[in-house]
Amino acid sequence: MIAFYRMRNEKNIFFVTYEEMKRDLKDVVRRLSRFLECNDLSKSEMEKLLNHLSFKSMKESHFGNHKHFIKSFRETSDNFEFLRRGIIGSYKDELSSENAEKINNKSRIFFEKYGIRESDIFGVV
Repeated sequence: MIAFYRMRNEKNIFFVTYEEMKRDLKDVVRRLSRFLECNDLSKSEMEKLLNHLSFKSMKESHFGNHKHFIKSFRETSDNFEFLRRGIIGSYKDELSSENAEKINNKSRIFFEKYGIRESDIFGVV
């Protein structure tokens, strides 16, 4: 990830994070369209694409959600989900505070080695 982050300003790299897409998918689609030198989408095309790219749509899709594929060859719990909720920062209410703190500390230490903060990449979570 760090290598891609460092190349984010190269003219042939379109760097985007899940967090950015969740905050404003429409803007990301517009920027990607310009990056690819495509024509702007009509309002109806944009609405259709945003619906198709939504987390809800992806989670309901057999192509975007590998839950059923994994269950076909591996024993899983009854409540197994390949895609969880699609909510930025949901780990805060899914992990114990101890485990969340461990992950946050390890992430901070990792990013410090490169002179960046997690928020530089993902924004404020």
